[in-house]
Amino acid sequence: MKKIVALYASANKGKTTTLNKLIDLLEAVAVLDEKIRISDDDFQASFEFFGKKVVVCTAGDYGEATQESISFAKKHGYDILVTATRTRGETTNGIENFANKNGAELLWRGKEDNEEKNGIIAAELLSLIVKDIASEFEDFISNE
Repeated sequence: MKKIVALYASANKGKTTTLNKLIDLLEAVAVLDEKIRISDDDFQASFEFFGKKVVVCTAGDYGEATQESISFAKKHGYDILVTATRTRGETTNGIENFANKNGAELLWRGKEDNEEKNGIIAAELLSLIVKDIASEFEDFISNE
């Protein structure tokens, strides 16, 4: 099942910084397919990670950015999408609608205004990705 993780917070709470740290972590352990700079700080990146497509999109303050993230994820045939959203409005509605239309599991992760936790949250998101991939391996092995 496809999975979407939405890192949500109001403006200037460190969503982009946290997701850029996640991209850095993935670059160390996964195969980078494509990474695009879409603004000074925002990126879209696609990875191959143990046979899964993991997409991380850092922009999420506006509905248009959410739609661009969705397009990038679809282009890369995502299994797991991690993206930023605001707390309500166009960005959250856009992600919810996309998840519903595609039968994807949607997980919400709040982001506090605490720069010291950006790296910890990025590591938590990587751990979530690894656990999701590992659980599918466990299911495969138990069915053999």
